[in-house]
Amino acid sequence: MHKGFTLSFCRYVASLIGLLIIGFMGILWYAVGDQLPKEAKLEVGSAEINKPATAPPPELTVVSYNIGHGQGIKEQAWDYRDENTTLKQLNLLAEALKRMNADIILLQEVDIDSSRTFHINQIDFLRERTGHNYYACANVWEKKYLPFPYWPPNHHLGAIKAANCILSRFPLSNQYRIIFDKPKSNPFWYNLGYIDRGIQRVDVSVGEKKLAVLNLHLEAWDIPTREEQIKKTLEYMRKQDLPIIVGGDFNTVPPDAPFKKDFSDDPKTDYALESTFTWLFAAEPQLKKPQLISRDNNAFELFTFPSDQPNRRLDHIFLLGDNLKFASFRVVKEAGVASDHLPVLAKIYY
Repeated sequence: MHKGFTLSFCRYVASLIGLLIIGFMGILWYAVGDQLPKEAKLEVGSAEINKPATAPPPELTVVSYNIGHGQGIKEQAWDYRDENTTLKQLNLLAEALKRMNADIILLQEVDIDSSRTFHINQIDFLRERTGHNYYACANVWEKKYLPFPYWPPNHHLGAIKAANCILSRFPLSNQYRIIFDKPKSNPFWYNLGYIDRGIQRVDVSVGEKKLAVLNLHLEAWDIPTREEQIKKTLEYMRKQDLPIIVGGDFNTVPPDAPFKKDFSDDPKTDYALESTFTWLFAAEPQLKKPQLISRDNNAFELFTFPSDQPNRRLDHIFLLGDNLKFASFRVVKEAGVASDHLPVLAKIYY
């Protein structure tokens, strides 16, 4: 009888554990299981502002800026920020963007409706303050509830809806999003909640001319994945029949970067081990690269990350097309610590 009771009890405990595991997996799948489609056509937006169309300028001013979800510099990406701090950072970003006075702004890491940033639609917040009439957002991170960091629970990121976005003074059309594959080195359950990286493409009509603008955010931590993503990007670029401006956070440094490892803020990273840009520049020799010069090797004029003590340039703009040429290119050091990145600004003949 004792043996029968023990067996029944063990079966009961095993069944209970099994039900708990099934319940947990069901909740996890509900929270993070939805995945964005690999390719999608998306709508573009325009503000209902009655003002005359912007005249085509002699040079097009284009900015690329990773705004870090409006959270500023943090020791860990998931560190908590209260609402006042978030609003303060967003106002710093808006003021920095207004001073840049760009025609087209490529933004990465924009929260659209996220718990961590108090459900502030950051693209609306910024465009209302910069006065850009046209905008487009391609969501790259949508989760009902993200239980990360795992502990403490009150610091979970929660609901996430984040995007790559473009602001423009000129009409936008033909928005398209391509989602890259996630790192194969990550466990499958980790990739369920992991941010998607991808290409956001829009066409910009500047007077009688039309340009394709690609906004990129490449993989940050896994080199083979990043190398594969740049190949997918070039494959897509070669299918286009318009001049192309491509910019964004590439999460890697140029081949001639003076520092490729032993970064004080990230000692594990070694860019010397990868071929993302060396492959791209060899595979597409017509790609136009800007020149970035600092007479006194000022780090704030050469690098974009981290914004308080920059030691590497992760943010880039390139051109592909006979009529496109760089008039100038610089790191916008005046943006300060509005984000953990500094933006880059290009003036482009088109």
